[in-house]
Amino acid sequence: MVALGAGGARLAAHGGDTGGHEAKLTPSGVVACSTHVAEGTVTRVEPLPGAGEFRVVLRVDRAYKPADGPRRLTFDTAGAGEPYLRPGGRVLVLVPAAPGEPAITFREGAPPPGEVGEDVGPVRDELEYGRAWVESALPGAEGLECAADG
Repeated sequence: MVALGAGGARLAAHGGDTGGHEAKLTPSGVVACSTHVAEGTVTRVEPLPGAGEFRVVLRVDRAYKPADGPRRLTFDTAGAGEPYLRPGGRVLVLVPAAPGEPAITFREGAPPPGEVGEDVGPVRDELEYGRAWVESALPGAEGLECAADG
């Protein structure tokens, strides 16, 4: 499983009919707790008031969730002073449903955070890793109800 940073650490998903079962953080749960999952090219990055937060505009080439999602997506992300996303860069983003949670991003050219699995094989970069991770999590996300775990 991938380390998802601050945005993914507080998300949980419950099966629609599981009622009182314990919340669990899984790749499918993270996808279920995302309003949008999309891949595309960054067109703009603007600093937000406060320390290290940025608003990013993405020209969407592929929408995973919803499949008929917008062709332009705006989301907020945290950085360490300088934005790690830059205009012209390719990125896969998971925009969390929980207010105040930063987006989870996978960037082209960044080293992959780990192994995806035997069925996928080696990946070149973080974007390719994220793509395989999201595609494997999507089927399990269907029908899951999301709840903020906080």
